[in-house]
Order: sequence, then structure tokens, then C-alpha cells
Amino acid sequence: MTLLEPAQSLANLIYIGYNCGAASALRLTRRRSVDRKKQQTDRNVYQCFVFGPKGSGKSALLKSLLGRPFSENYAATTDEHYAVNVVDRLGGTKRTLVLGEIPEDEVKMLLSNKESLASCDVAVFVYDR
Repeated sequence: MTLLEPAQSLANLIYIGYNCGAASALRLTRRRSVDRKKQQTDRNVYQCFVFGPKGSGKSALLKSLLGRPFSENYAATTDEHYAVNVVDRLGGTKRTLVLGEIPEDEVKMLLSNKESLASCDVAVFVYDR
């Protein structure tokens, strides 16, 4: 996924013969701190980390964003899961939302790494009563 591995994505474009200049396929955006000061953004891709205990419904949330049906059968997530979809905003503009499921055993490591947290625009905590 380009958001997570831009260098690998550029290499793949070159490999398949992308003729328009591989660098033109990517778009750099301003830092969020500048956006916060202006209280607006021209960014159109938002990354959301989805946290929660095992069995709380993190994978179900990601699947619902993709329009996949809910399954009553529980299967523990063993690897990274992402869901990417375009969502409509009020006013008709479209934004790309990238949901990344953070397994319970990786939360402490993620929270202690400022670089990993810097890429997070929104955090969602999922729980089940």
C-alpha cells in the first residue's frame, strides 16, 4: 500500500512500465501541524488506527467499511489488516479513509513510537460489552 510503503509502490510502478514518471503518481501533503494552525486542510487521505481488545469487533468494522457482510464466526486476527475506501463528506467532497487494525499485543509498541503515531489522523477504540 502506497501510504505505508511509498518506495515499494514506486518500484512496482516502474516494474509494470508506468510511463508518466513514477514520481508523478504520488502526492505529498503538508504536515498536519500547518493544517491545525489554519484549521483547514487540503488533504484528501486520512489514516485511522482502530484499537480494541480481542473479539471487540475491529475486523468487523474494517469489513463493514468495505461493504462485506458481518460474520458470526470469530477468527482471531493474526496479521495486519487495512481497509481503504472513499467516503463522502457534507458538501459533496470525497475523502479517502484508511483504517488500520492495531492488534492488542502491538498497542504498547505503537504508542511508544512517535514516528508511528505521527501518521495517525484519527484513532478509534472499539469495545464490546
